Amino acid sequence: MPFKFMNTITSKNKGSFNYFKYALGEIFLVAFGILIALQVNNSNENRKRQNMEITILKNLQEDINLDTLDVKFNIQYHKKFFVEETNLLKLLQNNFKQHKDSINFTDALGTPLVVALHASTYQNLQNNKIGILSNNNIRKDIARFYDFFHKAITILEMIIQIFKLILQRSIILKNILELHKIN
Repeated sequence: MPFKFMNTITSKNKGSFNYFKYALGEIFLVAFGILIALQVNNSNENRKRQNMEITILKNLQEDINLDTLDVKFNIQYHKKFFVEETNLLKLLQNNFKQHKDSINFTDALGTPLVVALHASTYQNLQNNKIGILSNNNIRKDIARFYDFFHKAITILEMIIQIFKLILQRSIILKNILELHKIN
């Protein structure tokens, strides 16, 4: 009989055996309760992480939409300057043989490209929580977009500034030469 030892213990000290069963049951219930609590805590942490990821992605989408609106506005706004800049360039190339009155010099000198890049969410993501994005492809695409887009806009703004300076100096130089011919 394999349980002969157990029968001997139970017959001699029946009260302590019941206590032993009760203690094992309590230990099992406590361990089971801790495992359930850990599972609930893990699922809550995962839910919070997913909610934060969704919020970050929505904020990034909003920033990109605002950047897109900004760029579209600048394109429309600068189309009118481009026409006048082209007319001014033709005037300069033809040594002022064209009518100066047909050019709107204010528009010809235009304004610089001003794009307010909305990158705060991306910068915050880079500084603190880039790992929160669970999809590695999305993480890479976002990084590539911001790296390219922001560098491209910065370079474009510098090129436009250089072009404006060259154009302004050309106008000044042509005016000086014209004044010199008159005198």
